This record gives sequence, structure tokens and C-alpha cells, in this order.
Amino acid sequence: LREIEKPVGEIAKLKEDLELALANFDAYLVEAVENSVEWGFTHYLRAEVLRRLSRFDEAERALARLRGMKFPGTDLGRFIKYQRKLCLRKDPAPRGIGKMKKESFLTSIGDFFRRLF
Repeated sequence: LREIEKPVGEIAKLKEDLELALANFDAYLVEAVENSVEWGFTHYLRAEVLRRLSRFDEAERALARLRGMKFPGTDLGRFIKYQRKLCLRKDPAPRGIGKMKKESFLTSIGDFFRRLF
């Protein structure tokens, strides 16, 4: 989705592939066991794709379905929180886990110091 770096044909194909992924996620969710780890990760991935397509409001709604839920043994809660931050920033760029961990660490440090002062 980075239009500067990719030829127009590649961008169109990427958008087409992301739309197909959304359709597959939606089809899976019809049959999925609600509140299972797989259900949660599918909603998370759906939100990621929506964000990458710059459909931030839809992505936020997908993430809102997961608010307050617990997925023991996973980092899904951290991923959801980071995804919500990216949606609020209207940031459609691809992001890796390393970037998420760095930003989460810096936010934690900032929160710690704000509580002290």
C-alpha cells in the first residue's frame, strides 16, 4: 500500500489480495467458536488488514469486539493495544513486532515517569 515504492499494478494487486483475505476471514468467523483464541486472532488479523487498507473506523470496530477479552498464553492483548494506537494515528503502514515492542517499552517508561511526577 505504499504507493511511492510500488508500481500502480502492484498496488492494485495488493489491495485485491487484502480484500480477498478479508472475505476469507469473514467466512471463517461465521463458523468459528466465539471467544476462542483462533476467533480472537482472526479478528485481530482482520483489523490489521482493514488498517492497511486505510479503513481505520472499520479496523477500530473489529478491535473493539476484542476489548476486555483475555487470551491466556498469547500476546494478543499487546497486539490489539498497538493496533488501536496505529488506527488512532491513521497509520496504514506495515509494522513489525520489533517496532511494537520498542514503542510499548517507551510508552511504559513514559507512563512510569508520569506517575512519579
